[in-house]
Amino acid sequence: MSLVKKSICTLAVLSTLATNALEAESPIQRVTALDRMMSTINPNVEIDAPLFRNTDEAKKAYGSEYIKILVQEAHKKAEFLLNEGNVKAYNAFMTLALTVPLQEGLYLHVRETNDSKGLCNDHSNSGDLIFAYTKEKLEEKYTADELEQKKSSSTNYKYFVQNFKTGENPFFPDCKNVQDNDVIRQIIRGGDGTDMGAMQLSIRWHTENYFAKDGHKSLRKTFAYGLKYLMEGFKPLIYNFKSTSKTWEKRVECLRKLEKWHVFPSKRKYSIDYKKVIRGTWAGKYNSGNLNKTCRFADSGSPYKGHDEGFLKNLDKVLDIENLEKIGVFDSTSFEMNEESRSAYEQIISNFKNEENNRDKIEAILN
Repeated sequence: MSLVKKSICTLAVLSTLATNALEAESPIQRVTALDRMMSTINPNVEIDAPLFRNTDEAKKAYGSEYIKILVQEAHKKAEFLLNEGNVKAYNAFMTLALTVPLQEGLYLHVRETNDSKGLCNDHSNSGDLIFAYTKEKLEEKYTADELEQKKSSSTNYKYFVQNFKTGENPFFPDCKNVQDNDVIRQIIRGGDGTDMGAMQLSIRWHTENYFAKDGHKSLRKTFAYGLKYLMEGFKPLIYNFKSTSKTWEKRVECLRKLEKWHVFPSKRKYSIDYKKVIRGTWAGKYNSGNLNKTCRFADSGSPYKGHDEGFLKNLDKVLDIENLEKIGVFDSTSFEMNEESRSAYEQIISNFKNEENNRDKIEAILN
């Protein structure tokens, strides 16, 4: 047997042992607030990700591995900035990478529960959630025939079925097929079921390069893909903040400060505010899908003001890690970290705040 096959077999055995162990344990009370944010995964699908379980010890193990993978993948995307000597930009991207999954997926990807047999929401797992937030709302809005017509013309529903409801072992099973299962795994999703996982990637825009390649089944692949997309917004901003073109001046006007005026625009000196770059990258490329919306966060009249204020709140939480025992959006989902992960996290933030390049703790987690 090849080493690859041996590794796959070993993973399968370990997964089975872990599931059997959970079944043998006393029920662990789940975070019930997450029920409305999760869809149930087929028990026959292999998942390559740490599993969130609701005990302090399990959450610490989960969070430590989650952050380790996140830092490793973020470094891969940002290492070229270090090679260019742009330490400030590297530190900013690493800080951005720590913030976006907190904002998007609450630092969650897949959880495992054992306190409610057959835990599954048909409305979510079937894809009906795309058309109305609850089954009751759906029935108020559409007759059965009208709903079928909506489904036949919906791009989002087409991709939902393509990604999650096809094949011998569809990613999202019909709930009746897991009704006798004590142990349930669920993935975090957005409100209408079209955004999925730790980075809340959209089935509308990321099917071909992410979902079709089973990226959602792996936390590492999810970070690799999501952070690549994030860098596609970050890199143009830091490379063009001195631009004199009208398009780029408009895009970066909220990110830069004029330090020295000159009659010739090309000779004017600007500095860049990297905290604003972090905010602008998320507001523009990631949340809006449009670099022209980079300065959305600076517009007090923006219809997305609440979104941008929410992101700033999570960014400030990340920046305050040295004063926090646990990290997360809610108390019930927050976790401690082991020394290795916490030290790397704190060093990234310290480097960003102090414009330094201390690397011993970061390098320790990369190896």
